[in-house]
Amino acid sequence: MSTQLRQCPHCDNLAQQEIIHHGKDAPEIIDAEMLIEQYYFLTRCTTCQSIALLLNWESSENFEDIKEASPVYPKQDRNLVFLPGAIRESIKEARKVKKVSQISFVILVRRALEFICEDLNISGRDLKEKIKNLAQEHQLPQTVLAAADSLRILGNLSIHDTSFKGDTIKEDVQLLDDLLVIIAEYIYIIPKKVKDLEKKLFEQKKKKAEILNIEADQHTEVLNF
Repeated sequence: MSTQLRQCPHCDNLAQQEIIHHGKDAPEIIDAEMLIEQYYFLTRCTTCQSIALLLNWESSENFEDIKEASPVYPKQDRNLVFLPGAIRESIKEARKVKKVSQISFVILVRRALEFICEDLNISGRDLKEKIKNLAQEHQLPQTVLAAADSLRILGNLSIHDTSFKGDTIKEDVQLLDDLLVIIAEYIYIIPKKVKDLEKKLFEQKKKKAEILNIEADQHTEVLNF
């Protein structure tokens, strides 16, 4: 079984990926005279043992190199690009160890919460108070506040309680990952998307108003002719 080096779409580590299977899919039709062959690769990461499905095209410079291939599975979280650098990197670091060390994962998740509070200049004696102030200042729903506080508590247990084992949360790491993303999306992503939508609506109204003004001017010219 051959292997190639590439960044794992699951754990984000640069690691050898075992190519379990590869083949050719139905060609993509560009136009009547052009067909582009599609090649897929089923891989397993040697670090986290997760399976990925990658797709490449014949038009690529080296279609057999999986570094050039795009992940079909798992679906990539594109919203991360809109997060502040320190928070984005903290989430990526947490995901790198998610399947290797659940304790380290939870500690890094807690650290991401600290970065969020720091980025927004949220004050407080400790992270508990900062999360409470964060919820008040940014009008977070009670459920989002509860999610953030649960992640904080699990982070504290991971740091201070030696009896707390990773196996306790092994089945819940994806849920914890999802909760952190929901918190980040509510604070950063949703407001941005709302502003983008409002901007588009404003531009549409402006464009419509300009069209109406032009039509009114044309109508006036006809009357005055």
